[in-house]
Amino acid sequence: MITTQRSDVILKYSLILLAIFIQQSSVIAGVNISIGDFIAVVLFLYFMIFYTEEIKFNTMIKFVLILFAYRLIVTFYFIMYGSFISVELKEILASTIKFACVALYFLLAYTLFKIDKYKLVFIKAYIYSSTLIGMICIIGTQLKAGIIINLFFFDEIRSKGLMNDPNYFAMTLLVSLIITIKFIKNSIFKMVISVVLIGSIFTTGSKTALIILILLVIFYIVINIFSGKIFNIINILLLSIVSLIFIFIFTNYSYFNFNFLEKLPSIDRMVSVFKNGTQSINNGGSDRSIVWMNAISLIKYSLGFGIGLLDYVHVSKLINGVNLVAHNTYLQIILEWGLLFSAIFIGYLLYILSCLIVTNKNKRNLYLICIMLVLLMYFMTVSFNNSRYVAFIIGIFAFVIEKRKGEKWRS
Repeated sequence: MITTQRSDVILKYSLILLAIFIQQSSVIAGVNISIGDFIAVVLFLYFMIFYTEEIKFNTMIKFVLILFAYRLIVTFYFIMYGSFISVELKEILASTIKFACVALYFLLAYTLFKIDKYKLVFIKAYIYSSTLIGMICIIGTQLKAGIIINLFFFDEIRSKGLMNDPNYFAMTLLVSLIITIKFIKNSIFKMVISVVLIGSIFTTGSKTALIILILLVIFYIVINIFSGKIFNIINILLLSIVSLIFIFIFTNYSYFNFNFLEKLPSIDRMVSVFKNGTQSINNGGSDRSIVWMNAISLIKYSLGFGIGLLDYVHVSKLINGVNLVAHNTYLQIILEWGLLFSAIFIGYLLYILSCLIVTNKNKRNLYLICIMLVLLMYFMTVSFNNSRYVAFIIGIFAFVIEKRKGEKWRS
């Protein structure tokens, strides 16, 4: 009994730490390293000892193993016959470690939510830590405090939280916002957290985040209006009226005008997507069209078979002289995995989305649908192919789909 209680305490606090540090990533020697990686390994070993029967190597894990074997074969081909490409052992090892981490986080999420113990503890720890990080970024934007800028900002304008990229950070904040609306029951507390998260999204300067945020707000308003519930409609109307009053006061009365927009230069970068249209794709260091065309060129070079475990940037620099990632998850996995495996993976994500929509009774899957749509939209502008965070979320989706299928079969 005492042993069980102690193991439960270990599990609880390990999950709290994972919830915090899954939002942290740093590049060391060309590899993304997170404190969460060490916690993930400890948790996986814990599950292997105490919950062996719950660890299931499902279809997705089998797919990952087959994919790794395929990438290894393609890598050997480039070693033997790729005369234009020099292959280094360290890049193969780095790619293998990245791939192993992705598989670990997927399996960890699947197992964690299957066990169901302390699931809410993990979710709430994630929400609170995300809100705290967001609050620090808002304070840093206003005060320009050196230590905050050094630790939580990509440059003097754009915040990155504990992540290594502002867009990555913005995506985690959007996910936090969605699950806050779902899991925080106290209306006032929910509103306060939501305001902080939305404010911190604006500190990232992410154009993609702004577009997704606007779409989420519109979706939220439409869903509540068509819900037919008077309470929801009144809430939407009150929030709209209060927002309009604040906008009117801040723009027309100098006493209340704190030059908020001037203190958030990251907003200028975000709204450029509306001011400059398609030109904003390449403004502010984005260079999206250049790297997208480069990725398409590399896919043609690989004949759709992929580049195995070779480093994307290394191959890109050797072939086209472009020292940048694809800034598009779809294009990058097509080049790294090949057309066949990338098509299967994208098809699997669309299958998850369709299952969530079909089994969305009483809106129980609505927050999951929103999260999946956020991922699919972000995949178009950021390379998340080696993201532990994304792998973890997909692992949760895999569990939910299996659970929904089980419920449907039993009924």
